[in-house]
Amino acid sequence: MPLFLLRDGSIRRFSVLPEGVNTFLYRDRHQRKVHALLDARQEATLLAAQARSARPPLAA
Repeated sequence: MPLFLLRDGSIRRFSVLPEGVNTFLYRDRHQRKVHALLDARQEATLLAAQARSARPPLAA
């Protein structure tokens, strides 16, 4: 799962990377690949996609 640097400075692991989210890729001091989000709208898209993927499926 990819790591993301959020605008608040935290690094979090997400299970999704939505299409069209622009990031800057760098390696941290532990040589892990980290995707830095480039703007607030991109961060909102990522957080919304993660929330959708974490929801349990609806019962039939």
